[in-house]
Amino acid sequence: MAALCCGSVPEAKGVRDQILEAANHCFRRYGVAKTTIDDVAEAAGVSRATLYRYVEGGRDELVLTVMLAEARRQISPIVDKALRLPTLTEQLAEIGSEALVVIRKDEQLSLLFSPESVGIGSNHPEAETVIVSGALDVFGPFFADARENDEIRADITDAEIAEWLIRNTISLLTIGGEASRTKASVRRYFERFVIPPLLTPAG
Repeated sequence: MAALCCGSVPEAKGVRDQILEAANHCFRRYGVAKTTIDDVAEAAGVSRATLYRYVEGGRDELVLTVMLAEARRQISPIVDKALRLPTLTEQLAEIGSEALVVIRKDEQLSLLFSPESVGIGSNHPEAETVIVSGALDVFGPFFADARENDEIRADITDAEIAEWLIRNTISLLTIGGEASRTKASVRRYFERFVIPPLLTPAG
């Protein structure tokens, strides 16, 4: 496989970005399961030792980082649109249902959110922290507004809510069934089962 980049070695961030770009390329070309560290190192134009210097978690970290970066890139426009909706239920239902459509239609995201890829990425020791932190970056504005409007239960934290949403989203992507069949069914699932436990009881 030809190297994607060549020339003088840039600063540390540039080298890491170069490696992540190469990993993304390899995952698309070979699939996550068949991509090796040697494939990524060759595509990035660095040695195996250099790759591990900048990506200490190796293959698990590469899968996790690429998956989150690609998801953020594709889902950001959905989040911007959802911010205009008036209630937390509408906002989260819109993000959840629209994100599922985007992921399924996009070859790269479908690959990275497959059971195979999610399993690889979750092996990284800091996977849970990294994923929840990424979700909080996305959902932070929604949670802040909802708490200001007393929509969210006071006895649960933003991190707990983020984890709840992540777990439900991954299950919809990886487990077949009526709930995940269409955008409308996903929205219904979020509105009926995922979001209500988060809300301040009416009364």
